[in-house]
Amino acid sequence: MFTIAELSEERAREVCGWVYPPPWQMYNLPDWEEICASGWSLADPQRRRENWRALLTEGGELAGFFRLKGRPEGVYIGLGLAPQFCGRGLGQEVVRLVCSRAAARFPRRPVLLEVRADNARAIRCYERTGFEGVAVYRQNTPTGPADFWRMELREPPSQPLRRGERAMNQRAQQEELLRLGKVCRLALCDGDRPYLVPLNYGYSWDESGLRLYFHSAREGRKLDLLRRSPRACFEVDDGGELTAGGTACQHGWAYRSLIGEGAVRFLHGEEKRRGLEILMAHQTGRRDWAFEEKACQAVVVFCLEVNHLSGKCRRA
Repeated sequence: MFTIAELSEERAREVCGWVYPPPWQMYNLPDWEEICASGWSLADPQRRRENWRALLTEGGELAGFFRLKGRPEGVYIGLGLAPQFCGRGLGQEVVRLVCSRAAARFPRRPVLLEVRADNARAIRCYERTGFEGVAVYRQNTPTGPADFWRMELREPPSQPLRRGERAMNQRAQQEELLRLGKVCRLALCDGDRPYLVPLNYGYSWDESGLRLYFHSAREGRKLDLLRRSPRACFEVDDGGELTAGGTACQHGWAYRSLIGEGAVRFLHGEEKRRGLEILMAHQTGRRDWAFEEKACQAVVVFCLEVNHLSGKCRRA
């Protein structure tokens, strides 16, 4: 439902103007001038650009924001929804989206958050998305001292491969397969029905994590599903080949495959153009493609920010 965008100064000022009704009035922020005078990171252009993001509706309305802050013990997430979007059952979707972004930017780091101990509604939401309370402490707030919970995301442990010797866990091996592949199978959920679609892709893999890039017509079933929920998983393989044996049961299949999961984010503006460049460079080997504005507007570009990845290899 939401897309991630830059939290510009204009949008940050809008956040400062949000007014929450009782009993949530403690989340009302000071006015913009006071925030600037107090040195909040929200008012600092560089820190805002590095750590803060806006959540926008399909129509471009500012629906919320989030912040990621890396610390030695893990990455802390902070988020907020505009008053008109609170109480509408959107919290779990937003928390999952932000956690996926945190895992992509800070791989293999614990995901943590702080929440007021008297905010039972938020605590229930966090617990339903996999967080557990690990500590209670008291700290100062703009409205006075308050008790807080520190909560940590408890991801379900990954199941080890039944045939551990076939694991392909080295990044060099995984990236070689991504370089060779041209088609990715993207798996989504349509209510209680699975939905799988093959797509051409491009990818980038840097210190912020692995991203797969796709493009599509502006309307279609997969876009409808992704707008309802950004969660997705994918599979890429090398096609494999038959290995012959003396008997039927001694035949096999030699292959390499990658399976991963994460959250999809729709791209806009220069980021959208960059996504098309990455996709076309991967598919054609050329990096000198030009994209007219009209052509860019005719398609949707989105990326899957991968937060879990496993590989498997069976040799002849």
